[in-house]
Amino acid sequence: MKMRLLLLLVISALLPLRTAHAYLVEGDGSDSSACVPLNATRDGGPHLDGTYTFDSQSFANLSDNQYLMASGSTIFDYFPNLQFSYVKSCTNLGANQTEIAARMEVYSGSDYITVNTNNIINRPSYISEIGGGTSGDENQDAILINTNIPGLFYFPVDLTAGGFPPVMKHKSEEYKNIRGRLAGFPVINNKFRGIPPDTVVSYSPIQFVYTDADEPSGGHQKGQLIVNFIAPIKAMDFKLAASCQYTFSDNGNVDFGDQRVSQITDDRNTTIKRSLTLNMDKCYGVNKVKTYITTTAPTAESGLLLGNNIADGAKNVAVALRVNKDYNESGQAGDNAGKDMYFDNSNPMEWNFGNAYTVTPLSKHIPLDVWLMRNGGEPTPGDYHATATIMMDFI
Repeated sequence: MKMRLLLLLVISALLPLRTAHAYLVEGDGSDSSACVPLNATRDGGPHLDGTYTFDSQSFANLSDNQYLMASGSTIFDYFPNLQFSYVKSCTNLGANQTEIAARMEVYSGSDYITVNTNNIINRPSYISEIGGGTSGDENQDAILINTNIPGLFYFPVDLTAGGFPPVMKHKSEEYKNIRGRLAGFPVINNKFRGIPPDTVVSYSPIQFVYTDADEPSGGHQKGQLIVNFIAPIKAMDFKLAASCQYTFSDNGNVDFGDQRVSQITDDRNTTIKRSLTLNMDKCYGVNKVKTYITTTAPTAESGLLLGNNIADGAKNVAVALRVNKDYNESGQAGDNAGKDMYFDNSNPMEWNFGNAYTVTPLSKHIPLDVWLMRNGGEPTPGDYHATATIMMDFI
């Protein structure tokens, strides 16, 4: 019997895995002479100069861990001579890579906080796309740089590689001819209490570093670019978008009930009177409010009287409206105390708040006198009904 020898040869080897990454290089990486590791430092910083508006209702509803971005506040800052590329192919830097993994993170500085991007409210759609994970961000974190104004932060967004500090990883085919580009956004939390116009906002210096963090430690020199944020933010004008909650007492209904026509006179001292209160509550960012009244009912005496809307109702009956003469605010005579309110959209009234730059909500509760009055001849029996709408404008 023959014996067959079976030789089982097992050959194994442990090969290092090569993480896909990009090369951070000078120039555009189009030739080997330009494809060298970038090691540079650049100075610059955000210059936010203009008027920035925060939505006041969103601010009023902010929880302790939420932040509100200013509307329409994108400011791009271009750093001089800051040109670099993340590329896949560099003949003098090793094997070609399959994709790009660019990273930006804090290099030095401690005067900032780290928040979840989902807690930053009012982000434009393109900011949501950058930080929402669709571009390969490692996490949902972003940093907010503290400023010298309590509750006000500077939110830097890197548009070069598409993400937020402190850590972001963007995977793509390649970037070439990229010029350093950063967008700055003012952000506030519920501790913000406003600042007057022309206030100079500043922050402590902070550095960000651009690297290819997946690049192996061995081999060629690892490239990095350090960006110094050292320039002060310029004078800014911060405002809350004007908002106010308007209500009437009794939902604006004034019921005179059943009355004898003999009790209705053309004298406000003797005719039938009711009271109504106009409430202006939680008014943010309001300098002044202008009010005027519109109606489809007939008016008389140059708009002072509101006539009856019921064609076959009581005749020669109308309503007059006036701010109570004793209206006061904090012991001082209130706006428009004792003045008549017109029903024909004429003679609008202005109410002063002076609250354009502070975030303390203000209120006014304005007592109104409403009279049922004789208009023309003797009043006749019947129903009276009329509606009017008070209009509010911020000025």
